[in-house]
Amino acid sequence: QKLSSNPLVTDLWAEDQAIFEQNVASQKAEKLRTWRRTKQQEQEARAIIEMAAAEVDEMEILRAEKRRLVQNTKNLKAVRDLEKTNARVAKVMESKRQHEMERQQKLLSKA
Repeated sequence: QKLSSNPLVTDLWAEDQAIFEQNVASQKAEKLRTWRRTKQQEQEARAIIEMAAAEVDEMEILRAEKRRLVQNTKNLKAVRDLEKTNARVAKVMESKRQHEMERQQKLLSKA
């Protein structure tokens, strides 16, 4: 009965073993939490990169559409300029034909 209150009566090895196992378990849990947090951050980073890549594709589509519109505008202007030129050429040709007809008419009336 005198020894029951003595601190040396307790099994120190068992206490130390229990504390060690508790520490190992808490370290394992902390390692798992850290691993999960890291995986979550990596996943979020991938999602951000994928979104950024998708936005780049949208911007590239818009740029291509603008290039197409500019090219179409240039083509339309070229066609309009060509039509104006053809109209002027036709007018000049008609004028020459008219002059030639008048000249021939004068020659026929003189003869």
